[in-house]
Amino acid sequence: MDNTQFIQALDQYSDLLIEKKGLADLPEEKKGELRNQIQETLVSEFNKEVLRRLPEDKLEEFEKTVEDESKTQEDASAIIKSAGLDEGAILEEVAHDFEKFFLENPEKEEA
Repeated sequence: MDNTQFIQALDQYSDLLIEKKGLADLPEEKKGELRNQIQETLVSEFNKEVLRRLPEDKLEEFEKTVEDESKTQEDASAIIKSAGLDEGAILEEVAHDFEKFFLENPEKEEA
């Protein structure tokens, strides 16, 4: 999946969660803010889980790759795969856990 497809899938998933939560009628501005919060959380949690699972030698290599502006997402993915990790499976786990949390917790009202 290339970056454009990933972003589209993330948008669709975020909208689905908003709908499941019963918030589809939010004003577009608020819905956009919520969509961004969902996406930032999912990406952050995915990154944390990958870092937690990478072996020490791959972790150092991964950090150098992320810090090197000449490297791409594909370079980082290659390191993850070389460590025997399945990005898709990790993303599914993170999304499942987040969805459960998101749908079971009441929406906080803004002051």
